Amino acid sequence: MRIVSQVESTTSSNVMIITASLIHLNAVCELEQQFGAEAFSKRSLRHFILQNKLKVFVDNFGNVIGSAILLRRKNSNTTRLYSFIIDNKYRDKGIGQVYLEVLLQDVQTKYIKLEVSENNTAAIKIYTKQGFAIVDHKPNYYKDNSTAIVMKKTVDLS
Repeated sequence: MRIVSQVESTTSSNVMIITASLIHLNAVCELEQQFGAEAFSKRSLRHFILQNKLKVFVDNFGNVIGSAILLRRKNSNTTRLYSFIIDNKYRDKGIGQVYLEVLLQDVQTKYIKLEVSENNTAAIKIYTKQGFAIVDHKPNYYKDNSTAIVMKKTVDLS
């Protein structure tokens, strides 16, 4: 496992962002269940782990409290934040904001793009604070027929 960064969260516990390994699979599956019908299957998550595309947010006790999937096509100038989740027990503590900020520091493309449900106002607020702007809407994108808001951020690579 590679430690990407260590930060001090607003709850005064140390947190680390690491590349997930198969030992994290069950914990990430449990997190994904918070997405309901939109949750990734265990098989898909295993694939992302084996491809080193899945990061986990781990507290100082080794508990997985969040995860993210970052994807980039070969020769593309855009990274896609394909999934970003913080365990419900840790929300509203500023952890998501800290996690996202540190996670995005390692992005080496000109742009970062994501889709988020119009109903997920907390996530939209976090993304906006991190400099993402709304660039499009995709009606009926999710299984519940809600609209996806497409957001994009330009990365300062200097």
